[in-house]
Amino acid sequence: MGKTIVTVLLIVIVVVYGAMFINWNMETIRVVGCICRENAFFTDMPKAYLAMGGVVAGVLVMGIAAWSAWAAQRRLVREAEAKVAAAAEKLRERTDMVRDLRDEVDRLKRELVGRNANALPAEGGREEESDDTI
Repeated sequence: MGKTIVTVLLIVIVVVYGAMFINWNMETIRVVGCICRENAFFTDMPKAYLAMGGVVAGVLVMGIAAWSAWAAQRRLVREAEAKVAAAAEKLRERTDMVRDLRDEVDRLKRELVGRNANALPAEGGREEESDDTI
């Protein structure tokens, strides 16, 4: 809210100064619009209008320049967001693949343990050699 108030106050100050500038500079000067061979097309105009016209033209040019820079930055942001989204999707796919592979490894381990349990001879089925033979 404070930022809005300060912004409005600055705009009011600039507009009031512009109006006062126009009132202070109302003396006219001859402005030539076009010279065609020997004919010159001119008009009398207050000095303030020339200055204000320059300010308006400058604001328009700078607005277009700022907008084009903003548009270029926005395009770069969209490209970066697309790259991040693609990387996130690839990461999800790889995470799912790792999860599936871990499940497969666990399944194979259980299967291997099951086979080894069936392949080992029963306990006590093997005779142990004693050391007391000579």
